[in-house]
Amino acid sequence: MNALTQTFLDLVSIDCKASLDQGQTKPSYGQISVLNIIESELKAFVPEPKSNIKRFNAQGIFAEIPASAKRTTIPTIGLVIQTDSTPALSSCIKPVLFEKYNPKNRAHKKHFSSLLNEEELVLLNRLKGNFIISSDGQGTLGTESKAAISIVLHALKAIVNGKEKHGKIQLLFVSDCYVKKNIQKAPLSFFKPDYNYTIEGGALGNIYYKSNEYVDAEITIKGNYQRYGTIEEGLVSALELTNELINALPMKEDAQRSDQKKGRFHLEEILGDSHGARLKLLIEDLDKNRFEARVRLLEYIADQQNKRYPKSIKIQLKNRQHSIEEFLKNDWDFVDFTVREAIDQGLKKQQTIGSHHLSNAIKFNALGIPTIGLFTGGVHQRTSKEYISVQHMEKAVDFIQGLVYRASKQKKASK
Repeated sequence: MNALTQTFLDLVSIDCKASLDQGQTKPSYGQISVLNIIESELKAFVPEPKSNIKRFNAQGIFAEIPASAKRTTIPTIGLVIQTDSTPALSSCIKPVLFEKYNPKNRAHKKHFSSLLNEEELVLLNRLKGNFIISSDGQGTLGTESKAAISIVLHALKAIVNGKEKHGKIQLLFVSDCYVKKNIQKAPLSFFKPDYNYTIEGGALGNIYYKSNEYVDAEITIKGNYQRYGTIEEGLVSALELTNELINALPMKEDAQRSDQKKGRFHLEEILGDSHGARLKLLIEDLDKNRFEARVRLLEYIADQQNKRYPKSIKIQLKNRQHSIEEFLKNDWDFVDFTVREAIDQGLKKQQTIGSHHLSNAIKFNALGIPTIGLFTGGVHQRTSKEYISVQHMEKAVDFIQGLVYRASKQKKASK
């Protein structure tokens, strides 16, 4: 078992589940443990002085690897990694290992047949002979966070210990406490990369420089029942209005959605009774015009209901997120630089579309730092079906090294 695999498995053994509590200001014990491991690993290979590694508020780590090349015009590469996984599931403490995956092996087939459907098994079977690390089916594996940490640490260790010249590299390891609403409180005065990447997971070759337009719609619906048990003309239940609203939207596309290029309305939460109801509706679409048409459709449906029952429906749009592509329009050389390196390394099947789950890249772009999301090689991330190929993780390590070395041949853009 190589060092990359061992680092990943060591991290998987730590439960650093993200919190659902929007008011959380302190990381969990597991998140602190992961940050401690990262800090220890960085101290082993990041050159002196000690100020090159900074721990901020126990919730994140900033590190800088000085340039080994003398030329000062080389772009600075930034790498951002989140330390924790989905709040929906605890970490998978006992991953299942298949050192040479064989779809005809009875034990291998039994394990994955219990997790994956037939279509998913066909994709997995293409990895015959790979070293596969799988969830035990009870918890998440962490292929977007723990794999990212392992990949970045080993890529940087190879760069520092290698002989090839490189430019400055800046790192941010952040916990969920910072990611939600406080990413701007990270040490961004120090973090000034020219090319920034968030390592947020996804299958081999995925490069995320597009994402969906996104917004949360919080809908309040009021009925006008005067008292229980009365049936009078003009009275309506809030639940009846809620049902009308949902039926007026193309909700079936959510359940049938398989193509990320298609948008959706997604009903995330519904609470209430005949007197009042509250809905949380997620709206997203890759195309900006289609997205705006979806918002207008929701507002039109609400307006029609308000004409029949005045002031019965109120909509608030929150957490508006623009596509990464909107932010990168003036930095398209950065996208071209990244894609060319992927092609040179034989990673020709890029899936270049992210979603609202690509949270870190979206936040950094909104802060004015051009950012692209990168893959780790994991599949079905943030679910109990997660698995990852060690060979794909190794290719992710090579890709990050390739980006750093490619940048050493570039020149900073004038601003």
